[in-house]
Amino acid sequence: VARHVLRNCMHLLHPFVPIITEELWQQLKSEDEKSIVLADWPVAEANRINDSAELEMKFVQNAISAIRTTRSEMNVPPARKATLLYRTADADVENKLLSNSGYIMQLAKIEKLEPHFSGQSLDSTASVVLDNAELFIPLADLIDLDLERQRLGKEIDRLTKQVMGLEKKLSNEDFLKKAPEQVVATDRNKLQSFTEKLAKVKANLVRL
Repeated sequence: VARHVLRNCMHLLHPFVPIITEELWQQLKSEDEKSIVLADWPVAEANRINDSAELEMKFVQNAISAIRTTRSEMNVPPARKATLLYRTADADVENKLLSNSGYIMQLAKIEKLEPHFSGQSLDSTASVVLDNAELFIPLADLIDLDLERQRLGKEIDRLTKQVMGLEKKLSNEDFLKKAPEQVVATDRNKLQSFTEKLAKVKANLVRL
């Protein structure tokens, strides 16, 4: 497999680094082959394309990315391993989660992957919504909830002041008339960014 991949890489790279690829090709070619210049260009092999596997891996990548993002947003220490609960009525989605649990647990710092049972408390959990599935990360054993609530409260106050200041500035007709367009555009972008951050921080506080 490695040799097959390397050979095709040499073909694709040859127009850009011909001397290096030719040298490497001489170590990879078969006995009846000569220069890479004379070799056939790689052709996609339809029988090697697995749409189902690609969709499954995309689902796993999205799950890992969403979990890592949520951990970061909730200020969970990177080295602290978490429990991950999942809820889905789709057997195929459950199979994707379980069959790829090794990747998810290693790359998202998860120590246990378990189904969420009806009636099981979801207090103080961070949630992740995927296609046909919900993931929950209990936070009580990962962070100091009271300290995190205080931190988020201070961040909400700070962002609220930023938003109010920019809204007041951008509602001033004199400022809009006299300020360069680039300055106005920059402030509008800042307002949008602060507003989005404020909404996320408020949502994180609600989770706790």
